[in-house]
Amino acid sequence: MPGSYPKKSEKRRADPESGAITVEFIFLLPLFLLILSGMVELGNMWYVQHALNSASRAGARAGVVYISSSTRNTWATQQATTAANNCLSQFLPSGVWSITPAPSIKTDNNGVNWLTVSIQATNYFIILDKIIPAFASAKLEAAYTMRME
Repeated sequence: MPGSYPKKSEKRRADPESGAITVEFIFLLPLFLLILSGMVELGNMWYVQHALNSASRAGARAGVVYISSSTRNTWATQQATTAANNCLSQFLPSGVWSITPAPSIKTDNNGVNWLTVSIQATNYFIILDKIIPAFASAKLEAAYTMRME
């Protein structure tokens, strides 16, 4: 008869696997969250590395264009530092990057000057350095060298 209720003698049996899904979910949720946060951090790390590469390239490009030969080295390092800082301030919050050492100019055996801009970034993680302390000391670096003409 449709719509009839089971008799009292027909007790419902609990499915022996009814709580298995909940237990599996509880065990796998932290693993899933760790994988998800790792994907987010990997994307953020790629973004920071791209910003460092762009800033070092912009700094080197700005530094190799100089006004006079007497103040060329001083002017080049100042321009490279300023350009790199301006570029990085668009991409990253302050305190994450440092230009170390200051842009350097080296002369090779042929008398050609080369300007190198090196940039480091630390504390760029969003989540992982708070969960796993070993990530707090991770650094990303970018360097770009251009010939001064």
